[in-house]
Amino acid sequence: MGLLDRFKKNKQKEMPTAEKSAMEMKNVRPYEIRYQRMKNGNLQIDYLEKRVDPNKFYDTTRFIVDPRPLDMSGHQIYNGAVSWYGDDDCKMLDEQTGQLDSLRATAYRGVLTEIDIRQLQTNPEYCSAVMTRLLDQKRVIEYLNDGLSEKPKKAPCGKYVGGIRENPEEPGKYQKFFSPDVGMVSHYSNLMVGRRQEIKDYNQRKRQEELRNKRAMRERLDNEIKAMENNDDAR
Repeated sequence: MGLLDRFKKNKQKEMPTAEKSAMEMKNVRPYEIRYQRMKNGNLQIDYLEKRVDPNKFYDTTRFIVDPRPLDMSGHQIYNGAVSWYGDDDCKMLDEQTGQLDSLRATAYRGVLTEIDIRQLQTNPEYCSAVMTRLLDQKRVIEYLNDGLSEKPKKAPCGKYVGGIRENPEEPGKYQKFFSPDVGMVSHYSNLMVGRRQEIKDYNQRKRQEELRNKRAMRERLDNEIKAMENNDDAR
């Protein structure tokens, strides 16, 4: 076989550019995961979604988790904090860490999660399910608001937002779940009972202040009316 024949044969084996680009795009993950081990031993994960969701005002979820599990009703539960921010947010110097960070990135909400800490660090698909489905901002805030209510809309939960596990009917796929007994323990813990009492006391003080302001306003109006009547009588 001559040199020209070999060149033609190799050229025929080359994949078309468009098809090659499509395959490369298919193999690129639509997200980026950044792991960081903090000085206190906690794990920090920043999960950037590369595909912009027009219904979200953030593209990055940060999750800081203590790798030491808590035992709650026989379940391994992990204490952590979550925040949501934009990767292109304006960065400011954090005096505590000495690093540049956005204000939204450090606006943490405390959560309790039922997760596999090993898979969170080693399995990108599992990590993606935790960061986008379990820790979705709207979902987390709904649970935390329920945790501050004496009459939750869904179920008693406190700081507990559920967990992620493999779907037994679809191996390799992951699903959210919620353990009611864990939710009960968190909801009626001293911490959450105390927080709900603080909110109740604050609302009561606020109502009393509003009543005082209304009384003061009525008295002021009454005095103005009396003053006007006295002026008319004097004429």
